[in-house]
Amino acid sequence: MRHVVMIALFPLAGMLACSDEAADRQSESVALADRASAASQPAASQPATDDPSVGAELRPAAPRAELIPAGEPAAEFSAKDHKGQTLRLSELLEKQRVVLVFYPADFTPGCTKQLCAVRDDWSEFERRNATVLGVNPASIETHARFAEEHGFPFPVISDEESAIAAAYGCKGKDHTQRVVYVIGRDGKVLLSEAGMVPHEKIFAALGE
Repeated sequence: MRHVVMIALFPLAGMLACSDEAADRQSESVALADRASAASQPAASQPATDDPSVGAELRPAAPRAELIPAGEPAAEFSAKDHKGQTLRLSELLEKQRVVLVFYPADFTPGCTKQLCAVRDDWSEFERRNATVLGVNPASIETHARFAEEHGFPFPVISDEESAIAAAYGCKGKDHTQRVVYVIGRDGKVLLSEAGMVPHEKIFAALGE
C-alpha cells in the first residue's frame, strides 16, 4: 500500500514542478515585453530654457507661413543696421537676449510710436540683458534718418527683400507685418506675437 501511495505522488510532484516552470517562463516573457514597450516609447520633450551654457541652436532661414512658436529654435540671419554694421543673430546671442520688432514702415505714426516706446523703456531692456532690433526692408539710408531723428539707442536693420520677415512668418503681401519676437540666449523663441505687444509681456518673457 505504501508503494502505491508513493507512485501516485510522483506524478503530482512532477505536475507541480512543470506548473511552476511554466509560470516562471510566463512572468519572464511579460517582463521582457514590458521592457521592450518602455524602450519603444518616445523620450519626453524638454522645455525651452534660457541657459547660455548650451549655446544658441538656430534653424536655417527659410520662408514660412506662420510665426515660429515659443519653444522652437529661431532662424539665423545676418543683415546690416542703420550704421552699416553687419549683425548676425548667433553672435548677438553669445552676449545677450534679442528682441526682434518687425514693423511695416519708417516714419509712419504707428511704427514711430512703437519704436519710440522701446527707446523710452530702453533701461528696462538693458536691465534684462536684452537688445532690440527693429526689422524692416527699407534702405540703410532711410533707417539712418529714422533712427537719428528719434534717437533710437538700438539698431534698425535693413531686411533686404524681406528675407528675414519671411523666415519668421511675418512677410505680408505688401509690407512687413507687425510682429514681436523674444529670443533666449539658447536660440529658442520665448515669445512670438503679432501686433503692438505690451512691454510688460515682453519683460515677462525676458525675465529678470
